[in-house]
Amino acid sequence: MVVEMDILQESEWWTFDRQLIDQVAFPLGDRYPEEIMTKYFSVYGGVVQKFKPKRMLEIGVRYGYTAIVLLEAARQAGVEFPYYFGIDDESYHANSCQRANDNLKLATPWADAHCFKWNSFNGLPPNCGKFDLIHIDGNHEKIGVLNDLGHCWPALARLGFLILDDYYFPEIKAAIHQWLDTFVELDEVIAVQFIADERG
Repeated sequence: MVVEMDILQESEWWTFDRQLIDQVAFPLGDRYPEEIMTKYFSVYGGVVQKFKPKRMLEIGVRYGYTAIVLLEAARQAGVEFPYYFGIDDESYHANSCQRANDNLKLATPWADAHCFKWNSFNGLPPNCGKFDLIHIDGNHEKIGVLNDLGHCWPALARLGFLILDDYYFPEIKAAIHQWLDTFVELDEVIAVQFIADERG
């Protein structure tokens, strides 16, 4: 069954120093407005601060900004040795995984974090294990989102979290609801929350 719940309150969004992102974003020409820091990255960090996932997967890495937020939030929440595994097919930016790895080494040198060039239409890389938190921000077409959900669901640990980005995109919204409909008649409980942030 699918149950709507208040999993994260706005008061639990994470407040952090934007220099965490700016130090790696500025050299690449990325200058984010304050709202991206306080009403987007702060939501992701808030989930990590509250639930303390140790193993995190991301589909759609780009330059690793979200990864840095997730890892630093985990460190500040007291998670020992947080692990991050990111994949990206680099169709959006060439060699973005290498840049993401460089950014992670600069901003989170203490973390076990790695990004790899990989197309999720081929599934997840073999033997990558289970994850406490999975962030899906890859292909934005309906078929791509359904593909990512199909591959990520078995890789999600019990009581883990799936975070989907860009809900305002019609194809993403349709994919999410089609996927959730498959659980409506099941005994397994899927708790969902829509958080209206800067990126949906």
